[in-house]
Amino acid sequence: MRYILECLVVPPGFSLALLMSALLLRRNHRKAMVFCIALGLLTLYVAGIPATTRWLHQRLVAEEPVDAQHLQVQVILVLGGGRRPDAPEYGGDTLSATSLERVRYAAQLQKRTGLPLMVSGGSVRGELRAEAELMAEVLSKEFGAPVRWMETKSRDTFENARFSAAILLAADIRRIALVTHALHMARAAAAFRQAGIEVVPAPMGYYRPLEPDQGLDDWIPSPLALYESASAFHEIVGRIWYRWRQ
Repeated sequence: MRYILECLVVPPGFSLALLMSALLLRRNHRKAMVFCIALGLLTLYVAGIPATTRWLHQRLVAEEPVDAQHLQVQVILVLGGGRRPDAPEYGGDTLSATSLERVRYAAQLQKRTGLPLMVSGGSVRGELRAEAELMAEVLSKEFGAPVRWMETKSRDTFENARFSAAILLAADIRRIALVTHALHMARAAAAFRQAGIEVVPAPMGYYRPLEPDQGLDDWIPSPLALYESASAFHEIVGRIWYRWRQ
């Protein structure tokens, strides 16, 4: 259900669905066909411009960067953000760009604070190695930041929180610094708090346009703007789904 809803809501799915509907209506419902084409092109344009992306991120992102020098927590926990399967240059699966950004920031925090690290991420599609194992390997071998705990069963943010909390509470750990992308932080932090863990947000990966006001460029579609808009809509769907799931 969530997957179908997301495909219909997250750009460019909604626009493509309208354009495909226009094909079905072209013979007997000309006015409806024209309406679907116009709305499909309009929504695709709106989703693909930097102005929309900026507006969405400003309303979905509330957390500011953490002050590492005054970080009063027991553990730094970093959430997985996906993998790149069967990467030939690495001889197998490796971290996606999203995951790599997160572990890099977690390693920086670990070195500045000396706090232990925990990683969370399972095998979403039944892969042989859990995402947490890939994260721990990169953190220790490439960033020199050893990992103390791994959670390897989760398939989404809800399970990240649930399974990680079981490990943390068993070790008498109740207060963590949570590392994930700024756009994802509100939903992730809420899931961990619901699981009984006190969270200090440590967001990263903020969306920042090259210029605060790009003028005409703000209204010119770009692949990056469409990608960032899709990420924002994905987060909106996720928040709605998690509220319903609770």
